[in-house]
Amino acid sequence: MILLSRSSGRLGNQLFQLSNTLNLRLQKQFVVFLGFNEAHALLGRLAVRSIRIPVPNPLYHQAKRFFRWLQSVPGVSTVTRGSRNSARDEAKHFLVELLDEQDCHYPRMLVGNDVLQRCSQIVAGMADGNPREKCFVHIRLGDYSSFIVGAGPVEIPMSWYEEQMAEIRRSNPGILFQIFSDEPAKVGERISIQPDTEVIKADTHASFAGMARSMMGILSASTFSWWAAAVAHSSGARGPFIAPAGWENWRAGTLSNPEKNSPWLRYNLVRDRGD
Repeated sequence: MILLSRSSGRLGNQLFQLSNTLNLRLQKQFVVFLGFNEAHALLGRLAVRSIRIPVPNPLYHQAKRFFRWLQSVPGVSTVTRGSRNSARDEAKHFLVELLDEQDCHYPRMLVGNDVLQRCSQIVAGMADGNPREKCFVHIRLGDYSSFIVGAGPVEIPMSWYEEQMAEIRRSNPGILFQIFSDEPAKVGERISIQPDTEVIKADTHASFAGMARSMMGILSASTFSWWAAAVAHSSGARGPFIAPAGWENWRAGTLSNPEKNSPWLRYNLVRDRGD
């Protein structure tokens, strides 16, 4: 039997989809990973008894359409949202497709696989040699600046990040704040840069490694920073790790997905002060 897993989104989403796939795989099941370009570059070999078919981004939607058509072929079934048909039902089919549902962003997807440990080993080998304790700050702008929910964009106000930094600074004198962002130049113009703060310009994997090596972290509403914090915590970082309450729905003041709760992750409310 073949399990087909196709990725969607960027590194954070792909890592959740990868974990979900490894948990759903039957012991003797062969896995075909379609895409996973960013996760593969970070993790290297994805799994035993598997192959990966890289798909250039311009062709990815055509590939997805092909596999949607494939679902109509007799002998193909689908698996979604982290659930799986019984082994007896799956045995009737030659190929089972794991849809690229983004609902699989649950900490329980990390149980039963070694994705966190493998990430930890990889980022440990990318150390920058700076012995100073660090706190990462992930500020997502980009698409969040134009993604409107309710009265405005889901972009978190800069004042929220500054409040979290001030709290950590009071209890951790000497900490170095490293800001990672998809738009570092814009962040540098909009946030107050203190002597203990630096804006890092790095690619996706170097940014992920830098965040995952930090002792504490301030997250944006992003699976990318969630994974970096999870890797850091699994490697022994003491925290705190602070995330915006509500994630994309922070204006409502409630968690949009309680499944994102973790004992090591603290949520603080966001208040829009006109940033």
